Amino acid sequence: MKPVHDFLIIVAILGIISGTAGSIIYAFNKNLSENSNLQRFPLVAEQDLNKAGKVLMGQQNCNDITIGNNTIAPYQDFGNTSLSSIDVCFINWNPSSYTLIDENGHSSIPIASNSSENRTLTTGVYCYYLQSNHSAHVYVKVGQNQSCSWEQEANSSTNTNNSTTVSVVETLKTIKLPNVFKGKTTNLSKVSDLSKVKGFILDAPKKGKITFTDTLNLSSTTLVALFKKLDKYVKITKKGVVEINSKVLSVFAKKKAAVSMFDLPFIETPDLYVDGEKATEKQVSDVKYGKGVLSFNVSGFSKYEAVPKLEIIEPKNGFTTKKSSITLKGKIGDPTASVSATLNNKVLGNLKVATKSGEFNKALTLSTGKNNIVIKAASGLGQKLEASISGVFTPEAKKEVGGFFSRQLFGLIVLALILISMGVAWWYYKKKDQRNLS
Repeated sequence: MKPVHDFLIIVAILGIISGTAGSIIYAFNKNLSENSNLQRFPLVAEQDLNKAGKVLMGQQNCNDITIGNNTIAPYQDFGNTSLSSIDVCFINWNPSSYTLIDENGHSSIPIASNSSENRTLTTGVYCYYLQSNHSAHVYVKVGQNQSCSWEQEANSSTNTNNSTTVSVVETLKTIKLPNVFKGKTTNLSKVSDLSKVKGFILDAPKKGKITFTDTLNLSSTTLVALFKKLDKYVKITKKGVVEINSKVLSVFAKKKAAVSMFDLPFIETPDLYVDGEKATEKQVSDVKYGKGVLSFNVSGFSKYEAVPKLEIIEPKNGFTTKKSSITLKGKIGDPTASVSATLNNKVLGNLKVATKSGEFNKALTLSTGKNNIVIKAASGLGQKLEASISGVFTPEAKKEVGGFFSRQLFGLIVLALILISMGVAWWYYKKKDQRNLS
C-alpha cells in the first residue's frame, strides 16, 4: 500500500443552483506521481449517500468520468436543498507548502491550520485546484439542520491520527473585491475581527473615497456574495458622485463617513445634492474644497452628488427698466460647462465662459412689457442646470418737438388778430364820428 502522501483527493467544485434544483460536484482520489504542478480534479460523491442522511432527490443524467481504472458519476442532484458549508480535512497538511488556488492561478481561499469560518454559498460553480500531492478528507454538509455528512477517503486504510483539520470557507477575508477598489481600500484579509472593523476605506483612485468613521460589523456571511460585486452597489468611479445602495447594503445605511471626491473641475465650492435634492446641514457637514478635491462628512448613505453653482448676476429678478438694451451677466462654478440663453423663448445661442472666473455675458434687446430670460448649462460632469429671471421694460413717453414754441406762436397770432380787429374797429368808429361832425 502506498503511503498517504502519494495520493490526493480533490478538488472541490461546488455548484449551487438556487430555485428549482441545485447540484454539487464531489471528489475523487488520484495518484499524482506524474510531474504536474497544477491539475484540476472535480469532487465526486461516494456511491452510498444513505450514510449522508439521504437528502438526495434524484440523480441527473450525465456522462461518467473515467480516471485511470475508476469510473465516477460527477453530478448529484439535491433538488431545492442548498449547502450550508464545506469542510476539508487534509492529511499531514502543511499550510506553508500548499494552498488551494483558483482556475486563474490565484489563491482565492487561503488554507491555515485550525481555522474555522462561515461560508455563504451562492449560485454558480466554484472550481478549485489543489496544488499538492497530499490526500484529503472532504465533508459536505447539506441543509441547515443536517448533522450528518458523507466522507470520501483517499485511501480506506489511511491513518488519520496525525490529521490537521481546516475549514475551507469564504468570508470577506478570503474574497477579492472588484478591481475598481484599489489605492487605500482596506485589505480585509488583514482585519483581525470582522465584527469590529474600524476605519474601513473604499477607494477608487482619482475618483472618490469613502472612509467610515463608525465601526462596522462585516462578519455576516450574507455580505460575501454582495462584496464580490461591490461595484454594483457602491458607485464612486464617476467624478462628482458617491453612491451606496443602502437598501441592499444595509450595513452602511446609517453609518457616518468622510467622503472625498477627486479631480473636480470647479473653481469654487459646489453645492451638494442628496438623491436629487439639495443637502441639508444634518445630511452633510464640514464641506471643504480646494485644488479639485471636495471633502465632506455624511451621517448615512445614499447618493451624493457635487453640482456647480449657476447664477445670474445682472439684471436681478423682477427688474424694471426704461431701456430696451441691457447686458446679461452670469457665472457658473464649472468653467468647462457649456452655457446657452433664451429671451422670451427665443434661442440666443451658446455663451462664452471665462476659463478662470466662470463668468459669461450677453447683450439683450428687450420687448415692451414682461421679458423672460433663461440660462441653461451642461456641466463638464454631465449635470443639467438652469437659472431664470424676468423683468419689465416700459418705454419712455415721446416728447413733441417744438410744441412749446408752437403754442406760444399760435397765441401770439391770435392776440395779433384780436388787436388788428380792435384796431380796425377803432379806425372805423373814428372815421364814422368825423363824418357826423362834418
